[in-house]
Amino acid sequence: MITILFSPQSKMVKSALSSLLKKLPIERNAFNEVHLDMGTETLISLESECSYLPFGEERKIVVAENFHYLSSEEKRKKYLKGDDASPLLNYFKHPDEDIELYLLVYSSNLDEKCDFYRALKEGNAVFKKVSEFTDQEWDGYMLRYFEKRGVHITHEARSELLRRIKGDYSSFLNEAAKLILYSDGNTLQKEDIELMVTSPLEDSSFALTEALFSGKIGESIQIYRDLRFQGNETIVLIHALATQMREQSLVNHIYQKGMSIDDCASILKVSYWRAKRLMNRAENLNEDRFGKEIVRLYECEKSIMTGLRDADSAFETFLLGFAC
Repeated sequence: MITILFSPQSKMVKSALSSLLKKLPIERNAFNEVHLDMGTETLISLESECSYLPFGEERKIVVAENFHYLSSEEKRKKYLKGDDASPLLNYFKHPDEDIELYLLVYSSNLDEKCDFYRALKEGNAVFKKVSEFTDQEWDGYMLRYFEKRGVHITHEARSELLRRIKGDYSSFLNEAAKLILYSDGNTLQKEDIELMVTSPLEDSSFALTEALFSGKIGESIQIYRDLRFQGNETIVLIHALATQMREQSLVNHIYQKGMSIDDCASILKVSYWRAKRLMNRAENLNEDRFGKEIVRLYECEKSIMTGLRDADSAFETFLLGFAC
Protein backbone atom coordinates (compact mmCIF):
# COMPACT_ATOMS: atom_id res chain seq x y z
CA MET A 1 0.00 0.00 0.00
CA ILE A 2 1.20 3.53 -0.76
CA THR A 3 0.25 6.48 1.44
CA ILE A 4 1.07 10.11 0.68
CA LEU A 5 1.17 12.56 3.60
CA PHE A 6 1.49 16.24 2.74
CA SER A 7 1.60 19.61 4.48
CA PRO A 8 3.98 22.60 4.39
CA GLN A 9 4.87 21.85 8.02
CA SER A 10 7.33 18.96 7.98
CA LYS A 11 7.12 18.31 11.73
CA MET A 12 3.36 17.81 11.50
CA VAL A 13 3.79 15.41 8.58
CA LYS A 14 6.33 13.38 10.55
CA SER A 15 4.06 13.39 13.60
CA ALA A 16 1.19 12.05 11.46
CA LEU A 17 3.52 9.37 10.08
CA SER A 18 4.54 8.33 13.60
CA SER A 19 0.88 7.85 14.54
CA LEU A 20 0.22 5.71 11.46
CA LEU A 21 3.30 3.54 12.01
CA LYS A 22 2.26 2.78 15.59
CA LYS A 23 -1.05 1.39 14.32
CA LEU A 24 0.55 -1.02 11.84
CA PRO A 25 0.36 -4.72 12.83
CA ILE A 26 4.08 -5.05 12.19
CA GLU A 27 6.86 -5.62 14.71
CA ARG A 28 9.20 -2.89 13.47
CA ASN A 29 12.95 -3.43 13.48
CA ALA A 30 16.12 -2.29 11.72
CA PHE A 31 15.61 -4.86 8.95
CA ASN A 32 12.01 -4.18 7.94
CA GLU A 33 11.93 -0.37 8.20
CA VAL A 34 13.87 1.95 5.87
CA HIS A 35 13.88 5.77 5.70
CA LEU A 36 15.21 7.60 2.64
CA ASP A 37 15.76 11.33 2.18
CA MET A 38 14.71 12.06 -1.39
CA GLY A 39 16.74 15.24 -1.37
CA THR A 40 19.85 13.05 -1.66
CA GLU A 41 18.58 9.58 -2.67
CA THR A 42 17.68 8.58 -6.22
CA LEU A 43 14.31 7.40 -7.45
CA ILE A 44 16.07 4.21 -8.53
CA SER A 45 17.13 3.60 -4.91
CA LEU A 46 13.57 4.09 -3.68
CA GLU A 47 12.18 1.61 -6.22
CA SER A 48 14.92 -0.85 -5.28
CA GLU A 49 13.94 -0.70 -1.59
CA CYS A 50 10.32 -1.39 -2.57
CA SER A 51 11.24 -4.37 -4.74
CA TYR A 52 12.24 -6.91 -2.07
CA LEU A 53 11.52 -8.18 1.44
CA PRO A 54 14.38 -8.79 3.89
CA PHE A 55 15.05 -12.44 4.71
CA GLY A 56 12.65 -13.71 7.36
CA GLU A 57 10.32 -10.67 7.15
CA GLU A 58 6.74 -10.84 5.87
CA ARG A 59 6.17 -7.06 5.61
CA LYS A 60 8.35 -4.02 5.07
CA ILE A 61 8.02 -0.27 5.75
CA VAL A 62 9.65 2.23 3.39
CA VAL A 63 9.49 5.96 4.16
CA ALA A 64 10.49 8.45 1.47
CA GLU A 65 10.98 11.79 3.19
CA ASN A 66 10.91 15.07 1.27
CA PHE A 67 9.39 13.55 -1.87
CA HIS A 68 9.42 16.94 -3.59
CA TYR A 69 8.55 15.46 -6.99
CA LEU A 70 4.87 15.63 -5.97
CA SER A 71 4.97 19.20 -4.68
CA SER A 72 2.89 21.78 -6.51
CA GLU A 73 5.76 24.19 -5.86
CA GLU A 74 8.27 21.97 -7.68
CA LYS A 75 7.26 22.95 -11.19
CA ARG A 76 10.33 21.47 -12.82
CA LYS A 77 11.16 18.01 -11.51
CA LYS A 78 14.93 17.87 -11.13
CA TYR A 79 16.40 14.38 -11.00
CA LEU A 80 19.78 13.55 -9.52
CA LYS A 81 22.53 12.73 -12.00
CA GLY A 82 22.04 9.31 -13.57
CA ASP A 83 18.58 8.86 -12.08
CA ASP A 84 15.59 7.33 -13.85
CA ALA A 85 11.92 7.72 -12.84
CA SER A 86 10.54 4.91 -15.04
CA PRO A 87 10.99 1.95 -12.62
CA LEU A 88 9.39 3.89 -9.74
CA LEU A 89 6.49 5.11 -11.89
CA ASN A 90 5.82 1.51 -12.85
CA TYR A 91 5.94 0.48 -9.18
CA PHE A 92 3.48 3.23 -8.26
CA LYS A 93 1.04 1.75 -10.78
CA HIS A 94 1.54 -1.81 -9.49
CA PRO A 95 2.59 -1.63 -5.80
CA ASP A 96 3.54 -4.67 -3.73
CA GLU A 97 0.87 -5.30 -1.08
CA ASP A 98 3.53 -6.48 1.37
CA ILE A 99 5.37 -3.14 1.23
CA GLU A 100 4.03 -0.17 3.22
CA LEU A 101 5.38 2.84 1.33
CA TYR A 102 4.95 6.35 2.75
CA LEU A 103 5.75 9.44 0.69
CA LEU A 104 6.18 12.61 2.76
CA VAL A 105 5.60 15.82 0.81
CA TYR A 106 6.28 19.18 2.48
CA SER A 107 3.84 21.28 0.47
CA SER A 108 0.34 22.73 0.84
CA ASN A 109 -0.81 21.08 -2.38
CA LEU A 110 0.19 18.31 -4.78
CA ASP A 111 0.88 18.62 -8.49
CA GLU A 112 -2.03 16.59 -9.85
CA LYS A 113 -0.77 16.93 -13.42
CA CYS A 114 2.61 15.30 -12.91
CA ASP A 115 3.44 11.71 -13.91
CA PHE A 116 4.04 10.67 -10.30
CA TYR A 117 0.56 11.74 -9.19
CA ARG A 118 -1.14 10.01 -12.12
CA ALA A 119 0.81 6.79 -11.53
CA LEU A 120 -0.08 6.82 -7.83
CA LYS A 121 -3.77 7.34 -8.62
CA GLU A 122 -3.64 4.39 -11.00
CA GLY A 123 -2.12 2.29 -8.22
CA ASN A 124 -4.89 3.29 -5.76
CA ALA A 125 -2.56 5.18 -3.43
CA VAL A 126 -4.07 6.95 -0.42
CA PHE A 127 -3.61 10.74 -0.25
CA LYS A 128 -3.82 12.33 3.20
CA LYS A 129 -3.50 16.04 3.78
CA VAL A 130 -2.19 16.77 7.27
CA SER A 131 -4.39 19.66 8.35
CA GLU A 132 -2.83 22.57 10.19
CA PHE A 133 -4.38 23.52 13.52
CA THR A 134 -7.05 26.17 13.85
CA ASP A 135 -6.53 28.73 16.63
CA GLN A 136 -8.90 26.72 18.87
CA GLU A 137 -7.09 23.46 18.13
CA TRP A 138 -3.75 25.12 18.84
CA ASP A 139 -5.03 26.33 22.21
CA GLY A 140 -6.15 22.85 23.25
CA TYR A 141 -2.99 21.22 21.92
CA MET A 142 -0.72 23.64 23.80
CA LEU A 143 -2.61 23.07 27.03
CA ARG A 144 -2.32 19.28 26.74
CA TYR A 145 1.32 19.44 25.60
CA PHE A 146 2.47 21.43 28.62
CA GLU A 147 0.26 19.57 31.13
CA LYS A 148 1.69 16.21 30.00
CA ARG A 149 5.09 17.62 30.95
CA GLY A 150 3.93 18.88 34.32
CA VAL A 151 3.70 22.56 33.37
CA HIS A 152 0.61 24.76 33.60
CA ILE A 153 0.21 27.62 31.14
CA THR A 154 -2.50 30.29 31.23
CA HIS A 155 -4.88 30.98 28.35
CA GLU A 156 -3.32 34.43 27.86
CA ALA A 157 0.15 32.86 27.68
CA ARG A 158 -1.02 30.32 25.10
CA SER A 159 -2.56 33.06 22.95
CA GLU A 160 0.66 35.08 23.08
CA LEU A 161 2.77 32.03 22.27
CA LEU A 162 0.56 31.25 19.25
CA ARG A 163 0.90 34.84 18.03
CA ARG A 164 4.67 34.65 18.23
CA ILE A 165 5.17 31.25 16.59
CA LYS A 166 2.69 32.14 13.79
CA GLY A 167 1.17 28.68 13.86
CA ASP A 168 4.47 27.01 12.99
CA TYR A 169 4.64 23.54 14.60
CA SER A 170 8.42 23.28 14.47
CA SER A 171 8.80 26.67 16.16
CA PHE A 172 6.35 25.60 18.84
CA LEU A 173 8.38 22.50 19.71
CA ASN A 174 11.57 24.55 20.00
CA GLU A 175 10.00 27.31 22.10
CA ALA A 176 8.06 24.86 24.28
CA ALA A 177 11.26 23.04 25.21
CA LYS A 178 12.80 26.32 26.42
CA LEU A 179 9.66 27.36 28.29
CA ILE A 180 9.38 24.03 30.13
CA LEU A 181 12.94 24.42 31.43
CA TYR A 182 12.31 28.07 32.31
CA SER A 183 9.05 27.38 34.20
CA ASP A 184 10.78 25.42 36.99
CA GLY A 185 7.40 24.23 38.26
CA ASN A 186 5.72 27.64 38.07
CA THR A 187 2.70 28.55 35.94
CA LEU A 188 3.68 30.14 32.65
CA GLN A 189 2.17 33.62 32.29
CA LYS A 190 1.88 35.93 29.31
CA GLU A 191 4.82 37.93 30.67
CA ASP A 192 6.98 34.80 30.55
CA ILE A 193 6.18 34.31 26.86
CA GLU A 194 7.03 37.95 26.12
CA LEU A 195 10.34 37.51 27.93
CA MET A 196 11.39 34.12 26.53
CA VAL A 197 9.93 33.97 23.00
CA THR A 198 11.30 36.50 20.57
CA SER A 199 8.96 38.54 18.41
CA PRO A 200 10.89 39.43 15.23
CA LEU A 201 10.31 42.75 13.52
CA GLU A 202 8.28 41.01 10.80
CA ASP A 203 5.97 39.60 13.49
CA SER A 204 5.69 42.98 15.17
CA SER A 205 4.93 44.75 11.89
CA PHE A 206 2.31 42.08 11.20
CA ALA A 207 0.79 42.76 14.64
CA LEU A 208 0.85 46.49 13.85
CA THR A 209 -0.90 45.85 10.52
CA GLU A 210 -3.40 43.52 12.19
CA ALA A 211 -4.31 46.22 14.70
CA LEU A 212 -4.67 48.81 11.95
CA PHE A 213 -6.94 46.68 9.78
CA SER A 214 -9.01 45.75 12.82
CA GLY A 215 -9.65 49.43 13.53
CA LYS A 216 -7.64 49.29 16.77
CA ILE A 217 -5.78 52.55 16.18
CA GLY A 218 -4.82 53.05 19.80
CA GLU A 219 -3.32 49.56 19.94
CA SER A 220 -1.37 50.17 16.72
CA ILE A 221 0.14 53.35 18.19
CA GLN A 222 1.12 51.47 21.35
CA ILE A 223 2.79 48.73 19.27
CA TYR A 224 4.68 51.41 17.35
CA ARG A 225 5.84 53.11 20.56
CA ASP A 226 6.96 49.76 22.01
CA LEU A 227 8.99 49.08 18.87
CA ARG A 228 10.57 52.52 19.04
CA PHE A 229 11.42 51.92 22.71
CA GLN A 230 13.18 48.70 21.64
CA GLY A 231 15.40 50.78 19.35
CA ASN A 232 13.70 50.28 15.98
CA GLU A 233 13.96 53.25 13.60
CA THR A 234 10.72 54.77 12.26
CA ILE A 235 11.83 54.49 8.62
CA VAL A 236 12.60 50.80 9.10
CA LEU A 237 9.14 50.30 10.58
CA ILE A 238 7.55 52.19 7.68
CA HIS A 239 9.33 49.91 5.22
CA ALA A 240 8.17 46.85 7.19
CA LEU A 241 4.59 48.12 7.14
CA ALA A 242 4.87 48.85 3.41
CA THR A 243 5.97 45.24 2.86
CA GLN A 244 2.96 44.04 4.83
CA MET A 245 0.64 46.23 2.77
CA ARG A 246 2.13 44.98 -0.50
CA GLU A 247 1.59 41.43 0.75
CA GLN A 248 -2.02 42.32 1.55
CA SER A 249 -2.45 43.76 -1.93
CA LEU A 250 -1.38 40.42 -3.42
CA VAL A 251 -3.75 38.56 -1.10
CA ASN A 252 -6.59 40.86 -2.21
CA HIS A 253 -5.90 39.73 -5.78
CA ILE A 254 -5.81 36.06 -4.68
CA TYR A 255 -9.13 36.50 -2.86
CA GLN A 256 -10.78 38.19 -5.84
CA LYS A 257 -9.67 35.27 -8.05
CA GLY A 258 -11.62 32.94 -5.76
CA MET A 259 -8.55 31.00 -4.62
CA SER A 260 -8.46 29.07 -1.34
CA ILE A 261 -6.54 29.71 1.87
CA ASP A 262 -4.24 26.80 0.95
CA ASP A 263 -3.55 28.45 -2.41
CA CYS A 264 -2.71 31.69 -0.61
CA ALA A 265 -0.36 29.93 1.84
CA SER A 266 1.40 28.17 -1.05
CA ILE A 267 1.84 31.30 -3.17
CA LEU A 268 3.08 33.46 -0.28
CA LYS A 269 4.99 30.58 1.36
CA VAL A 270 3.46 31.38 4.76
CA SER A 271 1.62 29.27 7.33
CA TYR A 272 -2.04 28.39 6.92
CA TRP A 273 -2.75 30.47 10.05
CA ARG A 274 -1.24 33.61 8.55
CA ALA A 275 -2.86 33.04 5.15
CA LYS A 276 -6.23 32.69 6.85
CA ARG A 277 -5.80 36.04 8.64
CA LEU A 278 -4.81 37.76 5.39
CA MET A 279 -7.73 36.26 3.45
CA ASN A 280 -10.20 37.23 6.19
CA ARG A 281 -8.79 40.75 6.05
CA ALA A 282 -9.23 40.86 2.26
CA GLU A 283 -12.87 39.85 2.59
CA ASN A 284 -13.74 43.04 4.46
CA LEU A 285 -11.29 45.41 2.81
CA ASN A 286 -12.26 48.63 1.04
CA GLU A 287 -10.00 48.33 -2.01
CA ASP A 288 -10.20 52.00 -2.99
CA ARG A 289 -9.41 53.16 0.53
CA PHE A 290 -6.56 50.65 0.78
CA GLY A 291 -4.89 52.18 -2.28
CA LYS A 292 -5.15 55.63 -0.75
CA GLU A 293 -3.54 54.42 2.49
CA ILE A 294 -0.54 53.10 0.55
CA VAL A 295 -0.14 56.57 -0.99
CA ARG A 296 -0.46 58.17 2.48
CA LEU A 297 2.28 55.89 3.78
CA TYR A 298 4.58 56.95 0.93
CA GLU A 299 3.85 60.61 1.66
CA CYS A 300 4.58 60.02 5.36
CA GLU A 301 7.99 58.54 4.53
CA LYS A 302 8.75 61.36 2.10
CA SER A 303 7.94 64.03 4.71
CA ILE A 304 10.35 62.39 7.16
CA MET A 305 13.16 61.84 4.65
CA THR A 306 12.97 65.45 3.43
CA GLY A 307 12.99 66.80 6.98
CA LEU A 308 9.54 68.37 6.73
CA ARG A 309 8.24 66.47 9.75
CA ASP A 310 9.46 64.72 12.87
CA ALA A 311 9.48 60.93 12.38
CA ASP A 312 7.36 60.01 15.41
CA SER A 313 4.68 62.63 14.88
CA ALA A 314 4.49 61.96 11.13
CA PHE A 315 4.01 58.21 11.55
CA GLU A 316 1.60 58.51 14.46
CA THR A 317 -0.46 60.96 12.39
CA PHE A 318 -0.55 58.37 9.61
CA LEU A 319 -1.73 55.71 12.07
CA LEU A 320 -4.42 58.02 13.49
CA GLY A 321 -5.82 58.70 10.04
CA PHE A 322 -5.77 55.07 8.84
CA ALA A 323 -9.15 53.75 7.63
CA CYS A 324 -9.75 50.72 5.39
